[in-house]
Amino acid sequence: MDTQATEPLSDTEFDFLAFLDGRVRAWGIFEDRFGTLKRRFSVDLEGQWEGDALSVVEVLRYEDGEIEHRNWRLERSGRGTFRGTSPDVVGMARGFAAERRARMNYKLKLKVGEGRHIVVDLDDRFYAIAGGRVLNRARVSKWGIHIGDVAIVFERSAAPGTERYAA
Repeated sequence: MDTQATEPLSDTEFDFLAFLDGRVRAWGIFEDRFGTLKRRFSVDLEGQWEGDALSVVEVLRYEDGEIEHRNWRLERSGRGTFRGTSPDVVGMARGFAAERRARMNYKLKLKVGEGRHIVVDLDDRFYAIAGGRVLNRARVSKWGIHIGDVAIVFERSAAPGTERYAA
């Protein structure tokens, strides 16, 4: 199996937390496991350091008008590694950043209806690309069964240090 997000790699170049510091805008889709497009959305993120932790407010706006809020608290946990919490994350999200990529694994309590939730596993992979952008691909599963995939492009202008991530 693949390297898990809790295993750091050497020569960290992509500072994922620094990328999230400030305002970031994103656009994405969710496809089910058969490749059928199920949802389109945009995301506004606002990151701000509070001592040693990065507080990130995430607002997702779905094409159907639904709005979802997520409040992350991310902190460095070692060389090239980080961890995070959010009220709808079960336990702790764990991640690493190395070279021009980052990865984060966590369990998310996902709303599936009025007052109903399921817990899914997310394997988020982030890739620094040209122009201060980051491409995110996430695999969503439940009990090891692939449910679907998320693809998101994050963008910020004048991101600190992003000029070194140009393709």
